[in-house]
Amino acid sequence: ELKDGDTILIDQSQREIYIGKIYAVSIGQEVLIRYVDRTPGYIILLSENYLWNGIEIPMHQDSKERVNILGRVLWWCRNP
Repeated sequence: ELKDGDTILIDQSQREIYIGKIYAVSIGQEVLIRYVDRTPGYIILLSENYLWNGIEIPMHQDSKERVNILGRVLWWCRNP
């Protein structure tokens, strides 16, 4: 589970969605770090934190909540 203040390394060349991988994702002006899954017509954002409900976002170009995959998280660390 990532926490506020963690440092992450994102490979911006890896934007194709692979199940079980973690990605940096933008929705409008907000950037999230989430597991990304997909079903026909939808991107699903999931969290390791069981208190955060996953959400399905339509992949339609005219969707209000446009989702952009910024890159795959390759590494992260936490300072003590």
